[in-house]
Amino acid sequence: MSCFIVSNDHIDAILTAVLKVKEINAPAWLGEDGKIRNASCTSGLAGVDAWSKIGAMLLNENIKSFNFRYEEDTPPADDYEFRVYREGRPGHVDLTPIQVLVLVDCYIYQSCEHPGWKYSEACRFAKAVKESMIYELPGYSDCRRSL
Repeated sequence: MSCFIVSNDHIDAILTAVLKVKEINAPAWLGEDGKIRNASCTSGLAGVDAWSKIGAMLLNENIKSFNFRYEEDTPPADDYEFRVYREGRPGHVDLTPIQVLVLVDCYIYQSCEHPGWKYSEACRFAKAVKESMIYELPGYSDCRRSL
């Protein structure tokens, strides 16, 4: 299996999509400190600095995977700075729920190579985003819950 380091745009797109999720569907995950994190703006994650820290955490987990897979020594992306992903620009995609699911799946695939992945906060965050995006799929809330 091959592995690459995803771009800042890739991370920005995922985080921008999370910011657009209805508050009721906002992803929640367990942080490294054992505290529950919630991506809704009411949880204190409204600032660019907070989103930059989450983005750096995601990129660093991806870099760990790349370094483990190829025995490289790529330095951490501690200088990552979140920028809102601008849909509609040339070369940019629309952040539909299905597009975001694909971006998150790609991120997971590129980040899962090292042994600590499944216990990482980045893994928990990515899974929480996927779950949130399912609720955002067109028609999801119109479907019957039981038969």
